[in-house]
Amino acid sequence: MQKRVSPRASLALEALSFRVQALRPFAIASPDYESLPGKKWTQIVARVSKSPWLHNGYCEPCGYPPFREAIANYVRRARGLNCAPEDVIVTSGIQQGLSMCAQVLFEPGEKILVEDPGYQPHRQALAYFGLRPEPVRIEEPGLDLEAVRSSGARGMLVTPCHQYPMGYLMGQKDRSGLIGWAASSGAWLIEDDYDGELRFDGAPHSALASADAARSSVVYLGSFTKMIYPGFNMGYLIAPKGLAAAFGGAKMLNDRHASEVHQVILAEFIAGGRYEAHVRRLKKLYKARRAAMIEAAQILLGRYGRIVSGPQGTHLAFQFSIPVDDRKLAQFLRSACGLELRTLSECCIARRDLSGLILGFAGFTEEQIREGMHLMAKGIERFLSGQGEGR
Repeated sequence: MQKRVSPRASLALEALSFRVQALRPFAIASPDYESLPGKKWTQIVARVSKSPWLHNGYCEPCGYPPFREAIANYVRRARGLNCAPEDVIVTSGIQQGLSMCAQVLFEPGEKILVEDPGYQPHRQALAYFGLRPEPVRIEEPGLDLEAVRSSGARGMLVTPCHQYPMGYLMGQKDRSGLIGWAASSGAWLIEDDYDGELRFDGAPHSALASADAARSSVVYLGSFTKMIYPGFNMGYLIAPKGLAAAFGGAKMLNDRHASEVHQVILAEFIAGGRYEAHVRRLKKLYKARRAAMIEAAQILLGRYGRIVSGPQGTHLAFQFSIPVDDRKLAQFLRSACGLELRTLSECCIARRDLSGLILGFAGFTEEQIREGMHLMAKGIERFLSGQGEGR
C-alpha cells in the first residue's frame, strides 16, 4: 500500500524556497564584526562558561524568571508596553511566537489577514498550521480599514512600526481602528515588532500593543535577531491577559524550553544597561550605512526607481518605476555580480504592481555598500540591455 503524508507536506516543501542568504551584499540581517555586541558581551559569556554545569538543565517552558523580568522592564521603557514578567514567554524567535499564536488563538480553517506585501515565511507558517491567510493591501497612506472590518477574519498579523518590506509606519488612525476592530469583533492582532528599536531620527515609535489598554487584543512578538545576531536564536512573546499559561504550555509542547544559558547571558546584558547602550551604538552605525546606501541609490539607480523605506531598520526597499522582472533580475545579479537580494514581488500575494529589490545594509561597511551599489547598477544596466541570463 502506498504511504500517504499530510497535505501540509507540500507547504513545508514550499517553505524551503525562502533560501538562506550568503553573507555578502546585500543580505538582510548579515552580522559583521562592528555590529556584534562587543567586549561586555564576551566578558559575560566567558564568565558564565566557567561554570558549565550551571543553567544547563531543563528550563521552565515560559523562560528563566530573571530573563522574563529583564524583558518586561525593557519593553516598558523602550516600547511603551506595560506588562508583568509573568506575561513574557521566551521563544526561539518571532517565527515560533507566530506559530504558537496559530495554535493557541485559532481553530484550523479560520481566516487571518496578512499584509500585502508582507513577510513570506510568516504567511506560510500560518497556512502550515491550518489557517487561511487573506491579503490586505498596504500602501503608504495606510491600510483599508473597511476591508478589515468587513472581512470576517479572526485576526490579523501586522508590522506597524516598520512595515515589512516597504518600511511604512502605521498611522494613528489605523492603529486605533485596528484596536477597535479587534475589541469589538473578538479578533486577535499579532504584532511583529522585528526591529522596533532601530529608528534613526528620534525616539522609537511605541508598539501597537501599548495602545491596547485592556491588554485583551494584541499579542506582541519581539526578537533579538537584529540586535544581537541571528545565530543567537532568541525572542519573546508577550501574552494578553489570562493567556500566558496557555502560551507557556504551547512552548512546552513545541520544543520544551529555550536555552537557559543564553537567557542568563542576555538577562545580565539587559539588566546592566548594556543592551540599550549596544542598541544606541548600532543606531549610529546603521544610520551612516543607510545614508551611504540611499546616496548611492539616488546617484546610480535614480533613473530606474526610488527608495521607499522609512528611517528605521536594517534594510531599504527600492521600487522600480519601469517594468522589470525583479526575480529574474535578482537571480542574474546573484550569479553575475555576487550580490544577495530579495525581491518585492516575492512578498506579494494579490498585488501585481510591485517590482523592486530589498537591500540589507546593516552588515556591510560604507565602502562595501558603495562598491556593491556600483556593481548592482552595472548589473541592472546589463540585464535591461538584454545581456541578462534568462531575460
